Amino acid sequence: MEDSLHRFKADLFRALGHPTRIAIVEALRDGEMPAGKLIYELALEQANPGWLYSGICLNSAW
Repeated sequence: MEDSLHRFKADLFRALGHPTRIAIVEALRDGEMPAGKLIYELALEQANPGWLYSGICLNSAW
């Protein structure tokens, strides 16, 4: 059981391992947002969001 908790924590820290990913999670705190609006709100370059989203797994169990 402890091993699965460590794995969960490692995955969480990996997902939040970039400042922009943290900003994305904060921006989505109140609910879903279209990608275009998120890009605009966070002043992201359109080439960046794909790799930033790929590290974030929105799991309803959190």
